[in-house]
Amino acid sequence: QIKNIDKYIPHKNPFTHERLQTKSIFNQNPKLVPKSTSLSLEAKEQQRKQSITHYGKDITIKKDSNGNCSMTQNLSSVGIEGVKATQYFKCGGRTQFEKNFSEHMKASMKRYQ
Repeated sequence: QIKNIDKYIPHKNPFTHERLQTKSIFNQNPKLVPKSTSLSLEAKEQQRKQSITHYGKDITIKKDSNGNCSMTQNLSSVGIEGVKATQYFKCGGRTQFEKNFSEHMKASMKRYQ
């Protein structure tokens, strides 16, 4: 029976791969850190441009992921050259944190149904 049990037990310990691997006298060649999965600069710039709405040549409104908006107005149209006014306000909707939390809770509740 012991030999049959050995078939089902993995030989590698899964927790050894999760440990921090730094260079030391015991670990001469640690594993390299995998490439980053974050967005490239071009993708970040595209996301930023999509979040900005232009109303005329003097007013732009930018919606952030936290549910806040900022309106930037160029005051040269009213006679003040080279000055921009920025206003911040809550523009409705849920924040990114609230969206992620509700998705997490929906997934968690599926386990109990």
